Amino acid sequence: MKKPHFSFFNWLESTAFGRLKLRSKLVLGNMLITLLAILILGVYIYYRTQQASAQLSTQLEINNRNRAGESLASTSSEQAALLNSFFTQLSSHTSIIGLTIEDILNKQNSLNNGAYWNAETSLIRLESGSWDNDNTETASIFMPANVTLTENLIRKLNTLKHTELTLPSFLEDNSDIVAIYFGGIAKETIYYPNIDLANIVPSDFDVTGRVWYVDATPENNPEHKVVWSTPYQDAALNGLVITTSVPVFDAQNRFQGVAAMDVQLTQITNVVANIKVGETGYAFLIDNNNRLIALPKQGYKDFGITEETIQFGTIMDATTLPKATDEFF
Repeated sequence: MKKPHFSFFNWLESTAFGRLKLRSKLVLGNMLITLLAILILGVYIYYRTQQASAQLSTQLEINNRNRAGESLASTSSEQAALLNSFFTQLSSHTSIIGLTIEDILNKQNSLNNGAYWNAETSLIRLESGSWDNDNTETASIFMPANVTLTENLIRKLNTLKHTELTLPSFLEDNSDIVAIYFGGIAKETIYYPNIDLANIVPSDFDVTGRVWYVDATPENNPEHKVVWSTPYQDAALNGLVITTSVPVFDAQNRFQGVAAMDVQLTQITNVVANIKVGETGYAFLIDNNNRLIALPKQGYKDFGITEETIQFGTIMDATTLPKATDEFF
């Protein structure tokens, strides 16, 4: 006996739907088709809405990232200009100090007679053998024990003493400048302000061997430019300090020594520490050798370090910043 063939329409006719009148079937069919169309349209609208939302979110993220980048670039440019102005001004001051000393040395014929101040009678030799001047004078004058006070040196010191008529004004007008000094080829040192230098440095202290002096000499600085030292912590508790120096010559273009000044970088560290980037970002400053110049308190927390263990001037590497990523370095 042959089995009856299954048909969807035969099955549909056997259901309650099949027992409906034709009019009812048509109405119900139209309703189902309409419902199906609405369902498909709803799914399509939902899909397109999600797609548009994703595109909008992506575009918004791109816009926010671009705005953040533009803000960061603008902030960096503004602060870089500010810092550059600071260092340019310091370089200019150093050059002026060097030229001032040169100008005074070039007037040695009229200033060396000892009428203003006489090294021969004003300098005393300490028990250690080094030379010292009175602590009430404007500048400290020091020479190591192995220096002989010759007539030429006396005339030069008598002339250089006149620098106290102009150089102290730089200290008064620039709170960032800690000290101004001149180291001569005869190992003489004139230092502003007067800090009783002879009782601070050893009796064999040789100014011509100091890094700031050596780097500025014509042999190492043929273009006679202003030379910058690496930042360091000042022994006199002035914080992070940098030394600028420039060679000094006489009227015959003969090298006479190096003029220098110590500058504390407190203003720089304060400026950088107060830079805000976005909601939670901040700036920090290092030199070309990765020495830390400025870092706000939040930076210390983020890197897991303290101001006591990592001072300004410290080289930042994997040893000092164990929590920093490779990408950071």
